[in-house]
Amino acid sequence: MEEDNEYLKLSTEDKCQHKLWKARLKGYEEATLLFQQLDEKAPEFNRYAPLIKKFVADSNAVAQEKGLEASLVFMENAHVAGRVSGDVVAAIVQKAIAAPKTSTREKARDLLLMVVEIEKYEIVQEELIKGFSQKNPKVVAACIGAMTLALSSFGHKILTLKPLVKLIPVIMEHKDKSVREEAKGLIVELHRWIGAAIKAQLTSLKPVQVSELEAEFEKTAGEKPQQTRFLRSQQDLRAKMEARAEGGDDDDEADDDGDEPDAVDPLDLMEPVNILPMLPKDFYELLEAKKWQERKQSLEAAKELIAKNPRLAAGDYGDLVKALKKVITKDTNVMLVALAGQTLAGLATGLRKQFSPYAVSCMSAILDKFKEKKATVVAALREAADAIYPATSLEAIQEDVVGALGNKNPSIKAETAALLARCFCYCTPAILTKKLLKVYVTELARLLSDSDPAVREAASEALGTAWKVVGEKSVAAFMGEQDPLKVAKVKEYSEKAELKVRQGSAKAAKPAAAPAADKPKVVKSGGAAAAAAKKPAAGKPAAKKAPAKKAATKSAGGASSSAAAAAARPEVTEPELSPEEADQLVAELISEDIIKQLADSNWKTRLEATQTLQQTVSGRSDLPTQAILVALSRKPGLKDNNFQVLKLKFDVVQQLAENTKFSRRSADLCLSDLVDKLGDLKTGSGAAAALSSMAEALSLETISSEVLQLAFAHKSPKVQEGALSWLSKSIREFGFTLKPKPIVNYVRKALAHTNPAIRNAAVALLGTMHLYMGGTLRQLFEDEKPALLQQIDAEFQRVSGEQPPAPTRGRRAVDAAADGDDSGEREPAAAAPVEDLVPREDIGDRVTGALLTELADKNWKVRNEALQKVAALLRQAKFVTANIGELGSALAARCVDSNKNLAAESLRICGELGGALGPHCRAHLKTVVPGLLTALADSKPNIRQAALAALTTWKEQTSLKEFFDGEMLADALKAGTPNTRSELLAWLAIQMKEVSGGLPKDDLTACVPHLYTALEDRSAEVRRAAADAVLPFMIHLSYEAMARHAGKLKPASKTTVMAALDKERPNVPAKAPPKPKSAAAAGRAPPARLASAQSEEELLDDEPSAAPPSGKAVRGGGKTQRAASKTRAGSRATSARSAKDEDADLAPPLQVNNLKRQRVADEVKLKCLKWNFSQPRAEFLEQLKDQMTNAGVNKTLMTQMFHSDFKQHIKAIDTLSGCTDSSFEAVSANLDLLLKWMTLRFFDTNPTVIIKGLEMFHQIFIRLADDEYRLLEQEATAFIPYAIVKLGDPKDSIRASMRNIFRELYKIYPASKVFLFVMDGLKSKNGRQRAECLDEVGYMIETFALGVCQPSAGAALKEVARQIGDRDNAVRKAALNALVQAHYNTGDKLYKLIGNISDKDLSLLEERIKRAPPRAAPPPPAAERPRSCVEPSHQEQEPAPPRPRSGLPTAPPPAEPDEPPAPPRPRNEITEYCERLMSQYPRTAAADMEEFELHWRQVWREMDAIINEPPLVTPTFKHSWTKPNSQSAYHTAELEQWVGQVADPDPATVRRGLERLMTVLKSNEHDVLADHTGRILEASTVQYRRLLAAVEADEKPTAALAREVSTLLTTLLHYPSLADKCSHEALQQLVAASLEIITCPKLSKQGEGAAILAAVNKLTVRLVEKANHTNLVCALVAMLRASVSSGAAGSPYQELLMKCIWKVVRLLPEWLSQLDFHEIMLEIHRFLEAHPSSWWKTMASDTPLRTVKTVLHSLASIFGYQVLTFVGLIENADKTELWAYLMKVLTTTGGEATLKLTEDARQPGAGASASPSPAGGKFSKSTYDQLSEIFKKIGTKENTKEGLVQLYDFRLQNPDADIQAFLSKSSQFFQNYVERGLKGIEAQRLRSGQQTAGAAASASDRDRTWRQEQLRMRKDAERLLAELPPLPKDPSDERRPDVHIDRFRELLRHWPEHQHLIRDLDQLQASWRSGAEAPRRPTSQHHQTSTPPRATGPSAGVGGSPQQPVADAAEIEEYRRRLAKFRNPAP
Repeated sequence: MEEDNEYLKLSTEDKCQHKLWKARLKGYEEATLLFQQLDEKAPEFNRYAPLIKKFVADSNAVAQEKGLEASLVFMENAHVAGRVSGDVVAAIVQKAIAAPKTSTREKARDLLLMVVEIEKYEIVQEELIKGFSQKNPKVVAACIGAMTLALSSFGHKILTLKPLVKLIPVIMEHKDKSVREEAKGLIVELHRWIGAAIKAQLTSLKPVQVSELEAEFEKTAGEKPQQTRFLRSQQDLRAKMEARAEGGDDDDEADDDGDEPDAVDPLDLMEPVNILPMLPKDFYELLEAKKWQERKQSLEAAKELIAKNPRLAAGDYGDLVKALKKVITKDTNVMLVALAGQTLAGLATGLRKQFSPYAVSCMSAILDKFKEKKATVVAALREAADAIYPATSLEAIQEDVVGALGNKNPSIKAETAALLARCFCYCTPAILTKKLLKVYVTELARLLSDSDPAVREAASEALGTAWKVVGEKSVAAFMGEQDPLKVAKVKEYSEKAELKVRQGSAKAAKPAAAPAADKPKVVKSGGAAAAAAKKPAAGKPAAKKAPAKKAATKSAGGASSSAAAAAARPEVTEPELSPEEADQLVAELISEDIIKQLADSNWKTRLEATQTLQQTVSGRSDLPTQAILVALSRKPGLKDNNFQVLKLKFDVVQQLAENTKFSRRSADLCLSDLVDKLGDLKTGSGAAAALSSMAEALSLETISSEVLQLAFAHKSPKVQEGALSWLSKSIREFGFTLKPKPIVNYVRKALAHTNPAIRNAAVALLGTMHLYMGGTLRQLFEDEKPALLQQIDAEFQRVSGEQPPAPTRGRRAVDAAADGDDSGEREPAAAAPVEDLVPREDIGDRVTGALLTELADKNWKVRNEALQKVAALLRQAKFVTANIGELGSALAARCVDSNKNLAAESLRICGELGGALGPHCRAHLKTVVPGLLTALADSKPNIRQAALAALTTWKEQTSLKEFFDGEMLADALKAGTPNTRSELLAWLAIQMKEVSGGLPKDDLTACVPHLYTALEDRSAEVRRAAADAVLPFMIHLSYEAMARHAGKLKPASKTTVMAALDKERPNVPAKAPPKPKSAAAAGRAPPARLASAQSEEELLDDEPSAAPPSGKAVRGGGKTQRAASKTRAGSRATSARSAKDEDADLAPPLQVNNLKRQRVADEVKLKCLKWNFSQPRAEFLEQLKDQMTNAGVNKTLMTQMFHSDFKQHIKAIDTLSGCTDSSFEAVSANLDLLLKWMTLRFFDTNPTVIIKGLEMFHQIFIRLADDEYRLLEQEATAFIPYAIVKLGDPKDSIRASMRNIFRELYKIYPASKVFLFVMDGLKSKNGRQRAECLDEVGYMIETFALGVCQPSAGAALKEVARQIGDRDNAVRKAALNALVQAHYNTGDKLYKLIGNISDKDLSLLEERIKRAPPRAAPPPPAAERPRSCVEPSHQEQEPAPPRPRSGLPTAPPPAEPDEPPAPPRPRNEITEYCERLMSQYPRTAAADMEEFELHWRQVWREMDAIINEPPLVTPTFKHSWTKPNSQSAYHTAELEQWVGQVADPDPATVRRGLERLMTVLKSNEHDVLADHTGRILEASTVQYRRLLAAVEADEKPTAALAREVSTLLTTLLHYPSLADKCSHEALQQLVAASLEIITCPKLSKQGEGAAILAAVNKLTVRLVEKANHTNLVCALVAMLRASVSSGAAGSPYQELLMKCIWKVVRLLPEWLSQLDFHEIMLEIHRFLEAHPSSWWKTMASDTPLRTVKTVLHSLASIFGYQVLTFVGLIENADKTELWAYLMKVLTTTGGEATLKLTEDARQPGAGASASPSPAGGKFSKSTYDQLSEIFKKIGTKENTKEGLVQLYDFRLQNPDADIQAFLSKSSQFFQNYVERGLKGIEAQRLRSGQQTAGAAASASDRDRTWRQEQLRMRKDAERLLAELPPLPKDPSDERRPDVHIDRFRELLRHWPEHQHLIRDLDQLQASWRSGAEAPRRPTSQHHQTSTPPRATGPSAGVGGSPQQPVADAAEIEEYRRRLAKFRNPAP
């Protein structure tokens, strides 16, 4: 019993985490009480914050309920509640919302509502919507119910409705009834709040469901929804509603109109669509067609498109509107007019306010067309007019409407008046001003007497509607005297009128009693601090969100709008306090005596009281600000006549503004008094400081507007001067965040003041504003007096050299400080964009149709007057918006006016228009510029000069690049006169020289042919201008490009053009190198040692190569150029025009830098947003742009990448594809940025961009795999999840591209990690995506076996098996195929792994497995499978360093894709020692074969000296850990957690993991770690990599931790069952890391380096001796191959690696029974294939090749000819270098095995597992498959002969193989057929002399006598060799050995292993017959005494192989001796 209650002694926190549910229950209860007692900001909340999500998800139902109670109290009271809300809500949805207990579900909903109340409603809505897709219908229904409750409680303004509306069809189609019922409830609740707007979203539902919903809507039709719960920021609204509830029913009725929920537009719930690209390609052509049917077809297509997409996205609809308007006005077919009207109505409705640029012109056309008599046409036009009106205003259409009301046609008048009536329904008294009423009412009153009754009725209706809006008095004032009957008619319509918008309430607002009612709630006994803390404040929750929006509120140009500033700092609001409430709050701070003393008549008493108050408020933030200011303002208040008291009071105000929540209401209490004292000499500085603090608390715009208003209302000039001076200083401190128009108005007043001090202050303020606005500010004061303008110009000149200072206060300063953390030095703030600061006027409504008609009038005087009107309009407006109607095209037409004076005036006005438009010129460039270019053809010079001046103005406002777009200039050069060509080319020659780059190459190229034509023009002026333009064109296009174009000319023209090009070629300036980023922006520079080494390598590499073309970047010297450019760039002065030429960026598209590491670190430390979103948001785009800018991405490329036009994206992809070929190192350095950008493109709708992007990344991934790059975790997580989503794309081409991407992805990122992403893809609702993911699962299992499945094979296969029951046939098929691949690997064990599935699914699976074809070949081993890279370490991944250049004349071999390259090692003492060591073994130059030998004992002795160290003392852990219950087994989850701790960056966590794993190893249950061995090795590798990284960074490594890791691994290797589980990949990574540590030169110089080296040394030896031998040998050979590929020849790393292989060679005889020689042979084959012997001839040392051949030599010596049976995994093995070398070695050794295998060694998986016929007659898998294929061929008619030949050869090669096992299964007829076929082949080969004498026997006899025949042939050969007589000196001697030689040759012909000896005998016999002495082959006695056996040349005998290597060598020497004796007979 005591044990059960032991938990009562624990703390509350420990109880909440206890494993007993009773303990947790008690802990939750105590926590609930604790949370209720704590203050909001108590530190205890921080301790409990991580535990709250566990409270909610408790596994015990009783405890969970209490946990929910505690969580509710926590969320209500804790200041950190918002931080944990995401985890808490997710846990509620998963565990609590659908709990069995009703009370638990209710508390879960209460907790969700509380999370909404604390302003985290986005999280609640997001998680609940996720719950809609849960598989458990109870969870889905509960989530929908919770969403309904939240909507009912908080209303539709809090929750976002659009995502809910999208899900309505999904949840209404759910198969569970309860879900559908809850969905109905949600829809009904939506209808309560938004009304009929929801009905538009119900069209996709079933009719039955719609009718049910309609019935429910009727039930709730009369209900008025009310918000019942409120956010923390809505407490003032809550107080208002509570006060209203107390007021009674009458008050409710009075306020009914004011509280109705705002109507929701159904279009707001739809996604906007851009229909312009969807229009038919021939739309405009058909609309101009002569046949009305074709025009109708075009209009119907547009109408249907708009009907399908009611809400339209913003775009340039000008052409479409113009086309529709043309149909309405000019088409004679009334049916088409009606159709165009309907289409225009849909367009206006879909665009809404965005239709405003076209509204006025369209309305004018419609009013004119009302004259049509067809009712259908009039109805369509009426619909269009009604749709257009919301986009415009009554004032804008006033001129057109008045004109229509005065039209003679009664139909036009009637419809116009009716239109006005409908428009007035949407007006309020504020809209219908007296000015408008006077115009409209006068005209309508005149129509009351019209002769047409329809006109009279319409006029009465319009007047009646206006009457209802503004009242009788306002309308009657302009109606004049009217007949009483007519007035009565107007009144009648007034009563009938239904207004569509809410009118202002006539009732006065009742004073709110909320403050008084809330008084007991505000003031509590906790003092002022408690009162302030408990009082609801609107700014508090929003303030927590401000940092998250920091990136979004940054301004690129250094200036931001006031809206952005307001968004960054939400305004604090608070109710007004009564004097009594203020006194009560202040009394809690200071005594009543002090309050009274503040108003004492004695100034000294007031001074003491103020000092006391100042000390009280100093440094405190929890103060009632408003209450203190109320007390401080009491008479005499802030108007105190004592300056000392006043200074202290101003200081109190300043502290309150800086430290407390300062509201606008608080500012109003003291602002006026502070402004009054700005001119005071003694207290003015204090008042200014207080105002600045208030501006920082609120905003500068808010305070400055109030200060200027109060100051200029003041009579004292000093106050006005002080206000202007304060504002000038504040702008420099805060940055220019103000709207300039109000300031300019006050400055105008100041400049007109009689006081010179005020004028001087105003001029000084203008000087400050000039810093930010530039010369644009000067234009706003051109109307001032000349003397004043001279003073302003002098001030502007004084500040012209200054840069805008960086802001030091306010929000801008916070942003600048944040940026300053990343960059070393702060740059001056850039000037604000003029379009953001200059007030622009919209003149679109003044550019009327009448004005345009006058501009086109035939009378030149009318045209002149119209031009003067336009000029006056521009002078009056000064700066205009882009909305100028059709003024541009009208002026362009006048530029070529027949009247030259008007043409000149038009050109001048065009120039003024360009200046007035500013950057908005771009929108009208294609309209105006062609007219200016046409004017260049004029014969009068003044016209041409005016045209050039206008062109220059427009170019300065935009850029020259815009002029080239659309080939405007090319067309002008082509069609223009000589004047046009000469003037334009001269102008281009000047302008193009000022642009440094960025002009569009295609458009420039289009001008080149016309330039060449101008070079040969008849006119000398044209030729001169063309000659001047050649150089600018050549600068931008290059000489080579222009020469290529010249090559297309005729020979005579080509000569002239090439002469001009060659003349200017020397003048082409060298291209400037790319401007480098500053040191701060470029990240940490590489170490000096590394940089210098790279420079040397690049210089060496560049010496022998030819110089590249001048126009191309040099890869090798890129870094040198960049380094040199830093010096040059530092000396450049920033020009004032650099901002305009930003697009002219000559830098390379991508730059090589080291910033990726910093970006990864920032993401890990949460300094930037993680790339994780469901839809890309603005902050992610801004972050990516900032990162690209810092990385030095070309600005032009960035513009293309983030352009809204998909064509620009394609250009960007083409540019990046070029980088892949030319500067791949830069692509690799910026890979993470490119991957993120590609994920953004996945969300685009244009398939061309996506397909081209995927093709580009396919090539990038191939290159990355070739370079053995390893994808970083951050790169993978930023790309793969979105790629998974794109696997479900509906387009086949995109899915195919994604599959190709994944095939390459496995080579640069671990397949096991990709597997986890793919499994997440199975959760998608997209059936295609699930099917593709399952296909990828099947591919990975087929390629990488079941080891790829994560987290385990069982868990993964269970999830795959669930997909068998999917509704989608493709998903089911893919799931079955994946399981079949798993069945290939596991067999029937698969059924156990997938667990319990339904009988139907099981039957499908069994049937699919039965029908699956047998696997053609066994699963390839790991080394042969398509490589998936080894899992990299987590935080320590870095981009692969560039490969070092070796300086050799030949290129290195192609990189192998299997293993990561070994890093190059610097040369040091170890390198020189190894070189001296290897120099003792020179290559034998006399050997013909590329063989070698190593002095074994010397090698082993040197290896032992380095590797073998004295034994280490096992470190003891400080804190031993004991498993809680030693009797119970270890859980897999526990083991995985402990292994994961070993890889943790925190050393304390690592030690905990090591301690627990060591405990397991020392227990009797150590075998439970067998499945985790690989992960343990990988986690240890991570720690070793961290150790290396720390050493490289000159940080002190942790020796104790390294020793503990080494001790764990050494202990693990002690157990054979665990050591055997070491995988190939894990061993490779671990051994590589160990050898890098051992050879690290820095480590040995550190204090604890020796201890670390000793620990790692010991571990390396244990790994070589104890680890899985097959995997170890393969890993070592693969590492050696990678090391050679990386060019690290002769490095200590490589030397030590080879010594490990030598030690393995020594241990081979002891490991025979444990080795899989097939895998080893395959790995050696890969080495020889990558680095063949021919390649080594160019290398300085071939020791790696000799090392690998040592392994082959040892295997051949051990197994003899049986070693040839281990090459079954190699394709075409007999054609490889490995086979050739083995044959040579076997020839030398005689082919006899020196060691017989035991039976254990012949078991599968052992060394002899692949022998063709082991004991018992069983075949290996490869042999069995080979025979199966042979018999399949025999069974087919076409291949039967080929199969018999292969079977015959198989029996020759495998004499011991018994094929009766195959034949016994067939019929007797087939067996006889095979026997006859084999005998026929045998007889045929006997006849052709290709069969040995012993082979004439039957096949069965040969099987029995093969060995005997071999021995007999060998004895015959030895006998004949011994009996060869000495050759006589005289050739005529009859003692000729021809008979013996012929017999010897005959024997050798049938001995395949010794075919080469026949050539020796032929050469020997020919030499003897010719009398020439055969050349002697030198022999070496060194081989007999000091070398192991090796093949060193052609053999002369074939004696048996001795048992020992020395005897084998002696036998070889005996063979040579006999051959020498044979060749040199005794005299």
